[in-house]
Amino acid sequence: MTAFETARAAFEAGVAAVARGDLQAAEAQFEASLAALPGRPSTLANLGAVRLRLGRPREALVALDAVVALEPDSEDVLLHRGLALAELGRLEDGVRSLDRLLARNAGHAHAWGRRGAMLKDLGRIDEAARSMRRALELGDDPALHRFVLASIEGGRGAPDAPPAHYVEQLFDSYSDGFDEHLVGALGYDAPRRLLALLPTSERLGDVLDFGCGSGLAAPHWVPRCAALDGVDLSSRMLARAQGRGLYRRLTHADAVAHLAALDAAYAVILAADVFIYIGALDALMPAARRALQPGGRLVFTVEETADGSDWRLASSTRYQHGERHLRALAAEHGYTVAAFERGPLRRDRQGWIGGIYAVYARP
Repeated sequence: MTAFETARAAFEAGVAAVARGDLQAAEAQFEASLAALPGRPSTLANLGAVRLRLGRPREALVALDAVVALEPDSEDVLLHRGLALAELGRLEDGVRSLDRLLARNAGHAHAWGRRGAMLKDLGRIDEAARSMRRALELGDDPALHRFVLASIEGGRGAPDAPPAHYVEQLFDSYSDGFDEHLVGALGYDAPRRLLALLPTSERLGDVLDFGCGSGLAAPHWVPRCAALDGVDLSSRMLARAQGRGLYRRLTHADAVAHLAALDAAYAVILAADVFIYIGALDALMPAARRALQPGGRLVFTVEETADGSDWRLASSTRYQHGERHLRALAAEHGYTVAAFERGPLRRDRQGWIGGIYAVYARP
């Protein structure tokens, strides 16, 4: 078999692996293809795209830059290169990569949408809104772009919750380095602070870590509970949580839908930094109550609305909730408010984000 035939066979095997969702196998096949026939742009482009999906933007960028050096105007490569740069925090460079793409193809809907997201993160709000509207006009992911536009435009017309695929992709992309950034850079300590609201002498029963993410709560909560289960929408975050070896059971599912299927299963439901991704809590509160054993508790944080409104979508694309609304929900759904404290949740560019730490008890 010639080098070309070997490279082609490995390339085709890589494409087939992508189609069945086996990204590790795809990466290995594309690397084998390049070993047989180095520098082939189509193989490098596919390798870069796979590495990006695997959450390794730095390695992806190496492959994608190699393609750009050979084929400067490849639209798919410029798109993936822009996304890789954004994930590495190089937002201005990411926008420039997408601008090169759009200069060639002004009708590329997805590029307009991703450009808008990058401009939003850069604080260039008017430009971001224009890009999002253009993506909408071209038909790209209407649910996502209406959600982001609502956050840019003061929360007007905000949906009750973000699109599920947005949340999943967001946390899949954050999975590498998430713990270090959230705890180290942002000073996040919500799981420990929530645990401190419960009596220190109490041995907890079974606990559900609702929206468990990478499992940051587990080291604090496991010594105090009989068993800890987790549920999350992000498969990559769950893989990180699994690696801790502290959970009895982990479930990949929409957390609210999972909760609704439970019946008197838990002594405590922990929702640390989860309600910021849920606007209307009207369906969640009764579902959580049903999932709690008699005497069980829902332990959670929220970001607080500055104006006292019930809830709103902030420019951060996170939801905020007001004290009056939260207390009304507790009364409506049969909870006793056992604890309700204000405190900092995490840092952002403007300083500390204020929030509420709460414990609701089911009688």
